[in-house]
Parts: sequence; C-alpha cells; structure tokens
Amino acid sequence: AVARGYDAVVGVGGDGTVGCIARELIGSATALGVVPGGSVMNIARMIGLPRELDAAFQTIAAGHTRKIDVGEANGQLFFEAASVGLNAPVFEAGQRFDAGEYQSILQAIWVAIRYRPARMAIRLDDGTIVTRALIVTVANGAYTGMGFTVAPAADPGDGVFDISVFRRFSRTGLLLHFARIAFGRKSYSPKVTTHRSRAVHISSVHPLPCRADSFDLGMTPVTFVCQHAALNIITPDPDAVAANE
Repeated sequence: AVARGYDAVVGVGGDGTVGCIARELIGSATALGVVPGGSVMNIARMIGLPRELDAAFQTIAAGHTRKIDVGEANGQLFFEAASVGLNAPVFEAGQRFDAGEYQSILQAIWVAIRYRPARMAIRLDDGTIVTRALIVTVANGAYTGMGFTVAPAADPGDGVFDISVFRRFSRTGLLLHFARIAFGRKSYSPKVTTHRSRAVHISSVHPLPCRADSFDLGMTPVTFVCQHAALNIITPDPDAVAANE
C-alpha cells in the first residue's frame, strides 16, 4: 500500500492488529484508519476514536488526519506505554488472564506482594534522577495494558514521553492509585513524580523487567526514544467534535 501510494490503510481489530499495520506505515504519507474490533482499544482511545462502528466508519470517511508519535525501546516500536519494574510482570499476567489463563491472577498478586522498590538511575533530556521506585512508566498515550490509565495528561503528538516515577507506595496504595486514575481522577498522588523527555535511559544495580505495549523487552538497562510525528493516522475532526459538544 505504501509503495503504491495509497491514501490510507484501514485495520479492523484490536491493539495487536492495529499495531502490526501501523509498524508498516511509519514514516510514510499513508494514513492508518482504525475500526475498533478488540476488547480494550488503547490506541483508538488515545486518539479519541469512537467505539461505535458507524461512528468509526464516518470518521474514516471524513478523512481527517494527524501525525502522532511512536516510541522505540531498544529497537522495539510501541504506541501506548512502556514500563520498568512491577508493572511489567503484573501487566503480563493481566494479558494472560484476558486470554483465559485465569490462574495468572494469583501469580500477579504473588509478584505484587513480594516486589520491593528498586534503586535505579533515570536519565532524561535535562538530567539524571537516582531513586528507588516500584514502577517507572514511559507513556506515549494515556492508556496501556488492559485499559490502565497510566498518564492521563499524555498527548501522543507532542514529541515527548510522559514519565511517571512511582516511589514510596505500598502495594495496596499503588492499586488504589491506579483505580482512582481509571475512574477519572486527573491528578497524581504526591508519591508520583512526573517528567517529560524525548529520550529516557533507565539502568539499575539489579536487572529489572521491562515491557512496551504487549512486548517483553527483557531486563534493564533500556533506552526509550520518542519518534515525533512518525505515524499518520485518521482521527475525529476536532472542530466537528467541538461543534457537537
């Protein structure tokens, strides 16, 4: 489609299907259209695409496009968010639970109970942070995993990641924090420090698990780079949305 100069390619499915198509369109003028067909649809949510099929088709037919950023982590492309620390094994267990491996929820609880904050160095555009944290998230969009809201203010077109460092949380406190964010709270706990950076490098004394979207990245160290305006995607026309509000 790219070689033939097509205006758009439309993907019908969930985040996995949409992500596979998007990787082939990065850096081209061919736009990605999304028809939601999955259970979570983080990518569709982060660009404001309606879940209703008729509305999604109308959006594609209107043809309004914008450029969004794409993340890269040790060579692996991602669209939603990446994480280092406790997030990685818990999100993996959540995906297995959604696939029908229901015993994985017990594994997630066991991992969360045993996990301790780890010492790590986080190098950003404007300096390096050395801290102990349960989780560090590197977000391109607001949502990841099974629909978790990890960065409510993230803009996938601003050229930088939203980085959140979850420090002095108890495991229960961390779960409560994510629940409150998921139910609409837009502000973070004081125990979360937030930063914005185009590039992020995370290293640790002891190797820590890393994930980006649904991909296992292995262990730290890991480098994240934001590829600004790398993907052309069909989105609702913001003027039309505002007129209907």
